[in-house]
Amino acid sequence: ATGPVRSNKGSCYEGGHRVPFIVSWPKKIGKGKVSDQLIGLQDLYATFSEVMSVSLPNLKKGEKGAEDSLSLLSAWRGEKLVNRPMFYNDHKESKDGAASAMRIDNPKVGGKSVPGKWKMFFDASLLRAGTANPTALFDLASDPREGKNRLKDKNLKPLVKRLVSIALLHRRTGGHRFVPLSPKERVTFDWTKPIPSP
Repeated sequence: ATGPVRSNKGSCYEGGHRVPFIVSWPKKIGKGKVSDQLIGLQDLYATFSEVMSVSLPNLKKGEKGAEDSLSLLSAWRGEKLVNRPMFYNDHKESKDGAASAMRIDNPKVGGKSVPGKWKMFFDASLLRAGTANPTALFDLASDPREGKNRLKDKNLKPLVKRLVSIALLHRRTGGHRFVPLSPKERVTFDWTKPIPSP
């Protein structure tokens, strides 16, 4: 059962992926610690790499792996994780405008933090074509059931624009760890048009 949250397993809505994560590591992690920080299973790659003192693949050198992974050891010790967007994909390839979603807490817009646990939904074009067509926006801090779509809220236009740009950056670069390596200037090729000859 998903309790009070929306939808069920495999969905981008909270009922599709919100589950507890329990860690036991005697003598390393104190008993009874609780955290509400946002994590994903992809983070286990970087976490176990840090536990075993093994370097993550060097993306700059073309090595593959852990592109979206962030070590959770600091969270297990009771410290704050780096604020980063978290992406969810609908395993049923949703046709209702919720093929993928991105959540980021307290994002910065124009240098100022916008309080909230913001979650933006996109149609399949984000995954398939690298274009962003947002379909919904929820603030989980005030609306954990994802019932009030705030995408058309005029006061949130700058936030919507910023969230779309974050989603595109992460989709086009290929993962959190690639973002710092991403060039500032982007080159776009349209393979549907002929290449001009010299």
